[in-house]
Amino acid sequence: MKKFQYKAWDENFEMVKEVIEEQDINSAKEIIKSKGYSLIDISEKKGMEDIAIFKRKLKDSELSEFCGQMAIILDAGVNILKGLEVLEEQMENKKMKEIIGTVHEGVRRGRTLGKSMEDSGYFPNLLCDMVNSGELSGDMDTILFNMEGFYEREAAIKSKIVTASIYPIMLLAVAFGMVVFFNFFIFKELEDLFTDSDNLPFITKALIGFMNFFNSNIVYIVIAIFLIVIFIKYLKTLDKVKYFSDKTALKIPVISKVRLYLITSRFTRSMSIFIKSSVPILNSLDSIKMIVDNHYIAKKIENIKIEIINGSSIAEGFESQKFFDPLVIQMIRVGEESGKLEETLMKLAEIYDKKTENSIGKLMAMIEPAFTIVIGVFVAIIILAIAMPVMNMSNSLG
Repeated sequence: MKKFQYKAWDENFEMVKEVIEEQDINSAKEIIKSKGYSLIDISEKKGMEDIAIFKRKLKDSELSEFCGQMAIILDAGVNILKGLEVLEEQMENKKMKEIIGTVHEGVRRGRTLGKSMEDSGYFPNLLCDMVNSGELSGDMDTILFNMEGFYEREAAIKSKIVTASIYPIMLLAVAFGMVVFFNFFIFKELEDLFTDSDNLPFITKALIGFMNFFNSNIVYIVIAIFLIVIFIKYLKTLDKVKYFSDKTALKIPVISKVRLYLITSRFTRSMSIFIKSSVPILNSLDSIKMIVDNHYIAKKIENIKIEIINGSSIAEGFESQKFFDPLVIQMIRVGEESGKLEETLMKLAEIYDKKTENSIGKLMAMIEPAFTIVIGVFVAIIILAIAMPVMNMSNSLG
């Protein structure tokens, strides 16, 4: 639902200024007209929540909960409108309650569930497309149960990644705290103590010079970092840059294996769910391009789609693009030939879930000591920068 602010004359020719929520501007005009108002001006009202950077997307766990609860309600024979009403009433999360209320209002006004979810702006395109497909096929509850499992698994994988990242993040926080402590509590004393800069060791002079530069130009450094971040974000919006960065990421040792396992897991699970939900293969590939979250792989999937249109089998299409493991290609071929592609793909998803988890564990096992060494070197430099001049002064006095 969108918010529109308008000015109009009422029946007594008094100015009315209000905000109205509707699907689009034409619907808003119709509602204003039905009130007997003469419209003067109307425009869409944008708030902080409408800006992409501030808009909170639903978490995978929230999507899984929504799909599961909605599936149970529909499976019990309750209609969509009543189901949304029940779900809205029992929802404890205030924001989720508001989102479901928006969807409920959209359905009440005659929109389909999928379109109402899409209009809210909080649900991913994949889920909206699947719900639209379920409404057309009449198998909504099954599709929602399938999507519950999909988002539940996505939430589990992301949770493992976050858990594995806690230690490196803590080390970075410690390193930042040490820099702040050194700058505000030690550096001034160090600078005053070592006034004879000509006889200082190189490491001490370098440290003092760096800290002086940092303290003198901190505003410019912050601005430069901010501009660099903005520039990088802009570059990431360019298709060619996305394609190149995603392709490069798949060639970085160790990290590339984790990413490829994760992409394989997402692809096989999604394809299995699409087949189970009776979604045509070509439509499935269009949706999967968004799920894999990699523009290089998405281009490969587009090439596979073209090959399938030209008469190739699914296995032949993937084999020609050479980005999946031979095991995946072989099992897809077996699944096609046996007529059990759905089960085969789900089995592959389970295999690559385990590979993803193991790879994340190995990656973190390498990152943790690396971070420890970096912080150790940083501390050693500070200690040497302080200790060496003191030792030199002690020797000269002796």
